Amino acid sequence: MKLNVQHVTVDIHGKRILTDISLVATPGQCVGIIGPNGSGKSTLLRSIYRALPPTTGDIVLDEQQVWQMSAHQSALYTAVVIQETPSDMAFTVQEVVTLGRLPHLGRFGQSTSHDHHIIGDAMDRVDVRHLSQRLYHTLSGGEKQRVLVARALAQHPQLLILDEPTNHLDIQHQLELLTLIRTLGITTLTTLHDLNLAAQYCDTLYLVYQGTIVAAGPPSAVLSVTNIRQYFQVDVDIHPHPHTGRPQLFFSPHSEHIS
Repeated sequence: MKLNVQHVTVDIHGKRILTDISLVATPGQCVGIIGPNGSGKSTLLRSIYRALPPTTGDIVLDEQQVWQMSAHQSALYTAVVIQETPSDMAFTVQEVVTLGRLPHLGRFGQSTSHDHHIIGDAMDRVDVRHLSQRLYHTLSGGEKQRVLVARALAQHPQLLILDEPTNHLDIQHQLELLTLIRTLGITTLTTLHDLNLAAQYCDTLYLVYQGTIVAAGPPSAVLSVTNIRQYFQVDVDIHPHPHTGRPQLFFSPHSEHIS
C-alpha cells in the first residue's frame, strides 16, 4: 500500500507545529522519520493515523483520503504502535494481542480458528507467547512494547506505523524487531531516535526539524556530517558499516555545543 502525504500543515491551539510536510512511502518500503526532540515527528504520525486532523493538506492511502475513511475502514488498513499506551490495562497478553483482530471479526464478533492462528503467530514473531496468560500491566516496559507490536501484527495491516518502537527494548530485541519489520513486506513508517538503527533498517529517511522536512532520501544522503552537526548539534564521524555498507555513525563524547 502506498502512502502519500501532501503539503500537510498542523496547528494545535493556534500554534503551527508542522509546515508543508510531504512524504511518500511506497509498497513494502520502510520509511524512517528522524529529528531532534520536539521537531514534530509524533505529531506527523498522529495526523497520518487519524488521531490529529491536519489543518491543510492531504493524506492518501492508495488513492483514498485517510480522513474521509471510517474508523473501521482505517483500522482494516493501518496498525499503530505508539509510545503513550495505558499501562494499567486489566487484560492478559493474549487478550491484548487479540484486540488486533477486532477490525476483521464478523457482525457477531466471533473469532475463528484462523484468527487464533494469526494471534499465536503474532505472539511467536515477537517472542511473547510464553507471556500469554500474564497480565499486561505486570510486564516490563520492553515486554509491553513487544506485546503491542504483536497486537499490530495480528491486525494484518497494509500500513504499519511505529512511534519509537525500540524504546525500552534491549539490543537483542531491538535488532530482532527491526529485522522482523524488514521481512514483513508491509509499508512501514517509523520514528527512530537511534540514528544508527535508522541507517541500517530504513530504505528512506525524512529529517524533520522545527516542523519542516529539511532533508529526505536514502540514509547515506540524509545522515551526512553537515546535517548531523546542524540539526542534532553534535560532532560525528561516519564510516561504512563493515557488513552492510550503510552509514555507521560515531558521535564524539566531547563535542562542544555547535552554534
